[in-house]
Amino acid sequence: DNVAPSVSSDTNVTLVLDSNGNVTVDTSVLNGMASDNCGVVSFTTDVTSLSCSNIGSVVPVTLTGADSSGNSMTSRSYVTVVDNEKPWMTVRSTYTVEVGITGQALLTPSMLVTSSSDNCGNVSLSLNNTMFTCNDTSSSPHPVLVTAVDTNGLTSTSVVVVNVVDSVDAHFVNTPYTVELNQEGEANAVPFHNDTCGVESIISSLTLARCADVNLSPITVGVVVEDVNGNSFTGSVSVTILDNLKPNVTGMNAVVGLAADGNGTLTAADVTASTADNCGVAGSVIDRDAFTCSDLFDEQAVRLTVSDLYGNSESVTVNVSVVDVTAPTVTVHPSVDVVLAGNGMGVLTAGMVESASFDACGVNTRVLNQTTFGCDEALTRNFVRLTLNDTSGNRVSDVSEVVVIDDEYPVVVTKASHEVFLNGSGVGVANVSDVVMTSGDNCGVSLSLTQTVFTCSDLADPVVTLVGVDPSGNEANDTIVVTV
Repeated sequence: DNVAPSVSSDTNVTLVLDSNGNVTVDTSVLNGMASDNCGVVSFTTDVTSLSCSNIGSVVPVTLTGADSSGNSMTSRSYVTVVDNEKPWMTVRSTYTVEVGITGQALLTPSMLVTSSSDNCGNVSLSLNNTMFTCNDTSSSPHPVLVTAVDTNGLTSTSVVVVNVVDSVDAHFVNTPYTVELNQEGEANAVPFHNDTCGVESIISSLTLARCADVNLSPITVGVVVEDVNGNSFTGSVSVTILDNLKPNVTGMNAVVGLAADGNGTLTAADVTASTADNCGVAGSVIDRDAFTCSDLFDEQAVRLTVSDLYGNSESVTVNVSVVDVTAPTVTVHPSVDVVLAGNGMGVLTAGMVESASFDACGVNTRVLNQTTFGCDEALTRNFVRLTLNDTSGNRVSDVSEVVVIDDEYPVVVTKASHEVFLNGSGVGVANVSDVVMTSGDNCGVSLSLTQTVFTCSDLADPVVTLVGVDPSGNEANDTIVVTV
């Protein structure tokens, strides 16, 4: 028998993989047929099975039919392998995520899928929502769609209910801390508090610290803090309240007037324009409060220091002018004598008028309104004013009477002799000028004769006196024999 069988098969064949990812290639799947004069004994294929690795390519398969005489014939089919098996997975029914720690929770497929498989191997898993935040707690639970995709794009899905919770308590700083009072004398004493999802409320036994709390600190403050999801924390913390602000001080220059004893005092109030402090001023001091005459004429620097109730202080420097406003005192003699000299002049000094004087800072000048006197003043009442000036220009004056004394006697000298001749009537006259040889006085002299008319009865050479009197009544005389 030399006649080969007649063999045929489907040209294009599509085979579907089983759940194990395999498919058998035989005559039946190729729809192979044959005829022979003596009958076909067997069919064989050059490819007996296909798997996932053959997906995506066309596999040529040769079908061979043989008769009992060993004659054979072939047919060629082109096989396409497809995968229709969807991936398989097992998921949790519910799952809970915590957002209270970081404010968010990342969801991964491994959290929701307990197992997965596919006939062709790897399965890719994905979620339609992978991130949850604090905002999702109020709308919890959330359905999350889990999708499984195999290497051939086949998918299967499942839904897991995800609960988003915040179970973390709110927090506040419970380690001791310090607050400082501001310019208004207040400080926020509520401890720092926070919560990842937000604080709803905080209750503190001390919310606003004030000046009075400084002496009471440290103070134990009770605190209750609650977050927006109802989680709360209760505790206490030690708070120290401090006032570290210095007072505000404005100084002003001042003038210190010395008293009669030459001493002057200054107070802090004298150089303080204004003071202010958030918790109140405790007091003010100055580094110098006493002044004397040695401080006159130069400004003196004084430091003003203001302290508050809690030991904070501030200082400023001011200038103090020391002035002497007290006039000297003086006592004068009620009456002073000035004796005219031979030239008719007398000199008066302040020391002659002054009985006593005093000025704490010293008398600078002593001035008389008149210091020289002449003959005219010897005939009148005279008054002088003594004025004392100290170094600061303060002055005092008093009046004393000056008695001008002329105790100089006139000088009167007559001639050795003088003759008077009687006239026809038996009368002769002698004048002062006839008998005076010289005369004088520091204040002037008035001359007169004790006898100026002579008669026959005077022929016995009478003695005549020349009398000189000055304005003050001082008198001198000299005699002369008049020959008649």
